[in-house]
Order: sequence, then structure tokens, then C-alpha cells
Amino acid sequence: MATIRCCYAGSKLFNNALKPCALHKVFRTAYMSVQSDERVEMLRELLKRKKEAGPEKPTHRNTYLEWNYQAELYAFSKRLGENFVGNTLERAFTQRSYVIHQESLQKELGLDDPERSFEDNKTLAMKGEELTRNFVSRYLRTAVPCLPEEGIQHIRDHLLKEDNVANIISKIGADELILCTDFPTEVQTRVSTFFALVGAIEESSGQERGALFVRDFLVASLSGQDIQSLIMPENPLGVLTEIYSREGKEAPEPRLIVQAGVNTLIPSYRVALYSDKKYIGLGDGESVKIAVDNAALGVLWQLWGIPDGRFQFPYHLETSRVLSNSRTNVPESEWTRDRAKKNIPGAR
Repeated sequence: MATIRCCYAGSKLFNNALKPCALHKVFRTAYMSVQSDERVEMLRELLKRKKEAGPEKPTHRNTYLEWNYQAELYAFSKRLGENFVGNTLERAFTQRSYVIHQESLQKELGLDDPERSFEDNKTLAMKGEELTRNFVSRYLRTAVPCLPEEGIQHIRDHLLKEDNVANIISKIGADELILCTDFPTEVQTRVSTFFALVGAIEESSGQERGALFVRDFLVASLSGQDIQSLIMPENPLGVLTEIYSREGKEAPEPRLIVQAGVNTLIPSYRVALYSDKKYIGLGDGESVKIAVDNAALGVLWQLWGIPDGRFQFPYHLETSRVLSNSRTNVPESEWTRDRAKKNIPGAR
């Protein structure tokens, strides 16, 4: 009987102890539910205001507390594998707008003779642009010696487009190292910085190192691009006819050899070119004119040393060999196979 009484008393104490805990759990659950709803509403309001404000403006890394410009310059030079003399690298990144801004600040502070003078990258940019244009032209002439000079100029102009050059600066992580008053930096600012970098490398390590930088970053941007589309002549058959005429051969004669689906939405024609009763090329197209042009283009690509589907552009030519190449490719108006062969090293 005593055991039963003890068990009954224990159960009463246990139940009395559970009641406050259960009440606390109910109250806490209700409170957390209200708090959770308030938090969701607050997050929705913040998201709504963020959308109304629009995207955040990009901020320059120099606004961060841990920003150390000299350390960034040192790390950048090591990534490039270059050793710059003195403050040459910093000068390459200094735009004229930044110099004007700093000079105005010094005047406001009453510093008529400041200890530190600023020099922009204009001189380095001019020097680097001259080397870049010269090296790219020589590199293309060395890589494709049979291509007419007009094609060399077209490819060079494509490589030196402002958007292409500015994109290189962004990809090598130099965009935020530029000292200027505009951010994000403008395209022209990045272009002048690229040429200034080339000039700084040439001034510090010589012409070959500057040319190597141009080869590895600018010339290499041709990878994956259709070179033939950059040098497409307007009248392929006319150009081919003039070449054969200068060589004393019969003008190419197009002949329709296959046609299919003429009365459908997608007709197909195949044209072959003959000269002196010899087959010289073949082309397909959705019209006879397109097929003739494609056949003429195929022959021209073969003559100019860039055969369709088989041409591999060389990206690792030695800079010393390229810089020593002073030859100019034969212009299109004078192009013949015999004259083009003279530009090929070792050819007779």
C-alpha cells in the first residue's frame, strides 16, 4: 500500500511539473510564429525597395580597407612574369584625368611645390602602340606569307579594335589597377592602358619582351575565330580571274554539275571551276551565284595558304624571327603564285 501511495504521489508531482512546460511551449510557438511572419514581411519590403532602387553601382576595390595599391602592382607584375624598372608599371596605369585630379587637390591644399609629381602614361602608350601595330603586321606576314597585303591589314585592324584590346585588359585583372577618374573604366581608357603596358615592358625588358606580351595576349585572341571571314573579297571569281590572267592562264570557267530540290524551299547547287580544261575547285550553295562564289573562294584560300577546314594558325612563332621579318606581302592587285613564293623562307 505504501508503494502505491508513493507512485501516486510521484505521478502527481510529474504532471504538475509538465503543465508549466506545456504552457511555455505553446506560448513560445505562438510568439515565434508571429515573429517569423514579421521577419518575412520585412524581407519582402527590403526586396521590394532593392528592386525599386535598381542594381548597385560597382565600387572600386580601393574603397576596401585592406586595399594596398603597391602590393597589387607587385602581384600583377609577378603574374605577368615581368620585372619593371622603378615606377614604370605605376606610370603605365596612370591616366591623364587622374593627374589633373591630383594636381587640383594639391592646389586646394596649398601645395604649390608638391614633393610627389605625377606622370601620365601618354608617352608609354604611344611607344607601345607603335610596337604593337608593327609586331602584329609582321607576325601575320610571317604566319601567312602568301596572303595578300590587304588581308593582312584586315586581320590586323580586327585585332586592334578597341573592344578587343579593352577586353584583354579586363581579362588579365588590370582593370581595377588603372588610376583614373572614371569607374567602371571606359573602353578608350583600357585601350590606352594596354598600349602603355606594352611600352612599359619594352622600356623595362626590351623590344622582344614587349612583343612577347603582344603575341601571348593580343595575337592569341584570334583563337577560335574564322580568319577567312575577315578577308572575304567582294567578288571572288573576279579576283581569281585576274590572278589567272596575270599568270597567263585561261580564265576559270564555272560549270553546274549537280542541282537538287530546285522547286523546293531549300534548293542546292554544286558548281565546279575549270581552267585550261583542268578541274581547279568545287563549291556548293542555295543558288548558282553562291555556289560559284564558294568555288572561287575555295581556290583562293588554297592559293593564299589558308585552305578551308585545314588551316591551323601558328600562335607560337619566335618573336626574334617575327621582328626580323621586314618583308611586305604582295598586294592583291599584283598577286601571283611566283611572287608570293618569294615571301616564304627557303622557297625558290
